[in-house]
Amino acid sequence: MLKKTLIFILSLLFFSIIAQAQKGKIAGKIIDKKTGEDIIGATITLEGTTNGVSSDIDGKYFMQVEPGTYTILISYISYKTLKMEGIVVKPGELTYLDGSIEENSTEIDEVVIQGEVRKESVVALILQQKNMVSMSSGISAELIKRLPDRTTADVIKRVAGATIQDGKFAIIRGMQDRYNYGMINGAPLPSSEPDRKAFSLDLVPAQVIDNMVISKTATPDMPGDFAGGLIQINTKDIPDENTRFINIGGAYQSITTSNEFFKSPQSSSTDFLGFDNGPRQLPVSIGTSEVAVQRGIFDYPKEIVDDTRKFNNDFTPRRTNALPNLSMQMGASQRIKVLGNYLGVIAAVTYNNSNSFEPYERNSPVGIDSLNRFNYNRTDSTIGTFYDYERSRNTVNTGGILNFTYKIGQTHKLFFKNLLTFVSNDQTILRSQRAYNPGFPAPYVNDKDIAFFYQGNRSFFSQIGGEHILYEPRKLKLTWVSGLTNLNMNSPDFKRNFSRTEGFSRIEADTSTRRFINGIPASPGSPNNPGRYFFDLQETGVSLNTDLSVSLIKQITLKGGVMAHYRDRIFTGRNFNITNGQLENLFLGDIQRDLYTGYNNYIADTLIYQIETTQRQDKYGASSMLTAGFLMAEAKITPSFRAIGGLRLESFNQKINSGFGPLSSVTSENFAKVVDTTWTDFLPSLNLIYALTDQINLRAGYSRTLSRPEFREFARLSFFDFTRNAIFVGNSGLVRSRIDNFDVKFEFYPVPQSFFSINPFLKIFKDPIENLVQPSQGFAQVTYENARSALNYGVELEARYSFSNIDIKVLKNFTVFGNLSLIQSSINQENLREKGLINKSVSERPLQGQSPYVFNIGLQYQTQSDFVVTFATNTYGRRIVFVAPQDEFLVYEAPRWVIDGSVSKTFAKKFNAKITIGDLLAQPLAFYYDFNKSGSYEENKDEVFEKFRRGYTVGIGFGYNF
Repeated sequence: MLKKTLIFILSLLFFSIIAQAQKGKIAGKIIDKKTGEDIIGATITLEGTTNGVSSDIDGKYFMQVEPGTYTILISYISYKTLKMEGIVVKPGELTYLDGSIEENSTEIDEVVIQGEVRKESVVALILQQKNMVSMSSGISAELIKRLPDRTTADVIKRVAGATIQDGKFAIIRGMQDRYNYGMINGAPLPSSEPDRKAFSLDLVPAQVIDNMVISKTATPDMPGDFAGGLIQINTKDIPDENTRFINIGGAYQSITTSNEFFKSPQSSSTDFLGFDNGPRQLPVSIGTSEVAVQRGIFDYPKEIVDDTRKFNNDFTPRRTNALPNLSMQMGASQRIKVLGNYLGVIAAVTYNNSNSFEPYERNSPVGIDSLNRFNYNRTDSTIGTFYDYERSRNTVNTGGILNFTYKIGQTHKLFFKNLLTFVSNDQTILRSQRAYNPGFPAPYVNDKDIAFFYQGNRSFFSQIGGEHILYEPRKLKLTWVSGLTNLNMNSPDFKRNFSRTEGFSRIEADTSTRRFINGIPASPGSPNNPGRYFFDLQETGVSLNTDLSVSLIKQITLKGGVMAHYRDRIFTGRNFNITNGQLENLFLGDIQRDLYTGYNNYIADTLIYQIETTQRQDKYGASSMLTAGFLMAEAKITPSFRAIGGLRLESFNQKINSGFGPLSSVTSENFAKVVDTTWTDFLPSLNLIYALTDQINLRAGYSRTLSRPEFREFARLSFFDFTRNAIFVGNSGLVRSRIDNFDVKFEFYPVPQSFFSINPFLKIFKDPIENLVQPSQGFAQVTYENARSALNYGVELEARYSFSNIDIKVLKNFTVFGNLSLIQSSINQENLREKGLINKSVSERPLQGQSPYVFNIGLQYQTQSDFVVTFATNTYGRRIVFVAPQDEFLVYEAPRWVIDGSVSKTFAKKFNAKITIGDLLAQPLAFYYDFNKSGSYEENKDEVFEKFRRGYTVGIGFGYNF
């Protein structure tokens, strides 16, 4: 039904007749030059005529005029009139004309500007950042269009102090994703990962973003669950003009395209759209996990064998050659006059299909010595293990947006916004294990394994809300938004096959004749045995956020409101291991000739069958309820000094119901483990802004914020990660983190379109949460722990300079922009020492995920004829990825440089072409152990934990606006 509705609306928009196409259009936004506030009811007229309109609730206006050259007057009661001369309007084209006006004085009541349409638009954008209540960084739709970025994750790298981890998770001010909070159109974004608090920003196509703001300091009207940054994404509203567009592009990936590529033997007819329509799913007739396991391992072998045959038991990868990456976007926007007011409709679909082949190595010091420590001493008898991987990955991202906005007069706005995305990740992973034994001169291949891992994410966001000016003289304004989110993550049939050397012998002097055999164990249970895993996560969220603001007098504005956010999650995992009915291990043929033989040919009552080994902790249910209220005031103490402060109260209840123990052992003691925790917090904040001059701001801010454990971190679920060769386990004893944030910021706006800022900051943590790797035989075990306290402090520098303000023709079209963040942190782990979780000799270290520096710089060249060249680079300092009980086994991510570029040109206002280059240097991603404690990555000295290279990407795209 949703698909048919979307097709109908797109068809309606594409084939509707555009009235008055021969006329030109003028549109823009009017703001207060001093405060950056939207001006409602400003009058925009053509000089010498009565043709005029008024700005609406967002300060926006729209008018149709005959083609020609005009002088535009922008006026408002008690404000200077802004006169803009030489404005050229062409037939059928839209001229953007933003205006910033200032309060009147006795000396002058009119400001005249000539031919500065483009400059005024940029000035309006920077003025809003200059006058925002909190310390924020913003990116507009115009800048996004110019950058070589495809997703929101790509865009966020351009923000001061921000980097992206794993291609989609934001790290802001050196703090990992758990310390960030995401919102879309005023409603919370759900976590897109089953095992971490993270917002997968690649779900949101860059083409549908109107703007994105990252707030670094808190105010009482913001959610309190962040310390790094509050990411606010706003999708497009009422369009300024009717458009229909289609873009198509392809990309060459240096390591992947046209080279050998492996695919799973299982597929579905809808894989190309980003979701599986059934073939990989658990057979319906298998029944519930409780029934299956209670049969017992050796009970009813015929029934178990029959069940085994219902699965797809093909473990043979398909070999092919990787196709180039493909991207497409199609959309339409329409302004429709309904009952004398404008209704805006925006509909768009986006599609991206990309392949990547990643050869990489991973080394694991899995030995444990007599002191229960990780052992990597090659003079010891312990064997070290090293893995060579070949990962073929196909990622599909399909998204659709459908937005309706209706403005009633100049004082009311209603909106209904929807975003649906499908994201799939289909991986085939081949792995060879090299064992190291001190008795041999070199490592030797010991195992050859394979895994097929498919994960599909479906996300649906829907918001309905409004803004209403109830009494304009007092600026009495009511805003509200209600959001519904539905998230489904599904991993159907994660299959793995482990092959061993003949006889499982690891100590043979002559390895040249060794055969690799599918070894089928007599007893199931280990994740290092052949088997399969299914999981399904369903989460629903409902939110309501409303606030009311009023200007008591000209100098004081009060704002208050309430928020409620309910989340409900069900996670179900089912484990199956392949075993045999014998009392000893069984070997199936020569692995060199028959590497990944399907098991169907060997299934018999006494040979091979599949046993379910699901535990109670493989399933959990969870819910949370956040209720909040706030009261804040903004006081203009003097014309140059503003204070914004107040108090936020948040009450948060979280419930987790997760079982533990085998399903076949049902007792009241192990049937369920329930966590039911309520935290109530008072969160004060104060922001001070002092305008030293019209070009210089001095800011100071304090706020208290939080970081709460995610569902998965609380649940006692154990999950085996094949690629990391580790088991992740939850901790029901976690508590929330509390953070006190201090900021000072100096801002300088020397000329229009340009600014410079410097922002020192300090954050004091109580009970910070981090991942901790625990020693265990065979596999690393990762859990979550509260440390005692931590400090995070640093300084951010940000600048943008447009040469359009100087009289050197060759430089006028250039803009340079960049930022540098220098960050330090330290964590107090004394409580973990007392628990025996870390070694007593462990030294002070930075927070997990914190980089000592983040650097971005870019250069843009743009002509009046829409020829745009952009180059941007990003790098960051090394950061801790995994925390371990000993200093030697901290895993660091090494720094790398990323250079991106794009060249685009628009022809006849309709056709555009764009060439992009991504990750031009293609430097490897290296994760390593700093055994010699040099403080930096030394390629030939440090032991690699994981290392791979993704290659560079060259893309070309074409677009047409109808």
